Amino acid sequence: MRWRAAFIADEPRPTTADIILAAGLCLAALLQAAAAGITVAGVAVAVLLGVAVLGARITPLPAVALLCAAIALAAAAGMVPDDQIALVVATIVVCYRIAAWAAVPVAVITAVAVVTCIVTTTPHTLTDVLWESVLMVLPVVGGWAMKRHRRVLRDLEVAYAELDATRHERAAAAVDAERLRIARELHDVIAHGVSVMVVQAGAADAAWERDAATARRAVQAIERTGTDALRELRGLLGVLRTTDGDPSRSVPRGLSDLDHLVREFGDAGLAVRLDRDGPEVSIPAGVDLAAYRIVQQALTNALAHGSGPGATVRVRTAEEELALTVSNACTATTPPVARHGIAGMRERAAAFGGTVEIRTDPRGEFVVAARLPLEVL
Repeated sequence: MRWRAAFIADEPRPTTADIILAAGLCLAALLQAAAAGITVAGVAVAVLLGVAVLGARITPLPAVALLCAAIALAAAAGMVPDDQIALVVATIVVCYRIAAWAAVPVAVITAVAVVTCIVTTTPHTLTDVLWESVLMVLPVVGGWAMKRHRRVLRDLEVAYAELDATRHERAAAAVDAERLRIARELHDVIAHGVSVMVVQAGAADAAWERDAATARRAVQAIERTGTDALRELRGLLGVLRTTDGDPSRSVPRGLSDLDHLVREFGDAGLAVRLDRDGPEVSIPAGVDLAAYRIVQQALTNALAHGSGPGATVRVRTAEEELALTVSNACTATTPPVARHGIAGMRERAAAFGGTVEIRTDPRGEFVVAARLPLEVL
């Protein structure tokens, strides 16, 4: 209910500070009453003040009622207001704590009720009324300031918690992205190297007895391929050992290495024709590496799954786009499938806003067509 907070707060139990403060003011009122002679009215006023202070934060309106009752009883018993320091302090404390914890309308009701009770129970001049009003307004304003300060601190805590959670989420996303990048690099390096070495090992075994020179060339190609693969793996693992994980520390690869890649596949038995078209343009390092890996993976698939002895690589550059096409002969038993290599090619292209299309053309060739924008956002 709307007015529930005026009678029962969200925290229904008093704190240790509440108990100590109420007990201290009650004891002070009793000592003042004892100085003038113990009376039932004096004890009642002390008890009412202690309970009002204790309940100011928990049950605001009942606490105001008890405070007003104490003021009225003190006035009826003829207690001199100037000697009732505990009563004045208790009144200020109750008004402050209600303003600091209760709703604004409840704090206004408290100030008006206390001033009205004081004015109606004891004779006051206009100056006295103004003074009493100011005396009640000050703790109310102080309580509102404390409430606002507490709300600001709570909002800051919530904002910090959200910021901390966002920071952890971004850090986790960055770690996942780096793991994915490393996984793609490992797959490309190992899959390419192993595929080429397996083909060369088969050629060496077939020519071992009848053509020693051919077998020797195949073994040398295996050695070169293995050396290149190890060099790339060392560069990639070097990134993992660094504290910043800068990918630029790894072995740089790009379209300028395509000639070496073509010779490597040629040694493995896959004759690759490389066609370049378009002006020389500046290619961002990330796009350059992604383009190289896409061509490498497509040729690796052609070597492992293609039915023909050759493949064609076309590189077309424009001012805003890089287009790659890798085609090779295939049979009906080797259709395009979503292997890890093909998924990796698509992920590499998508990372830079590009696309990879896998299809079989009417001539029966398996085609990998990639488009990569040169303006990386």
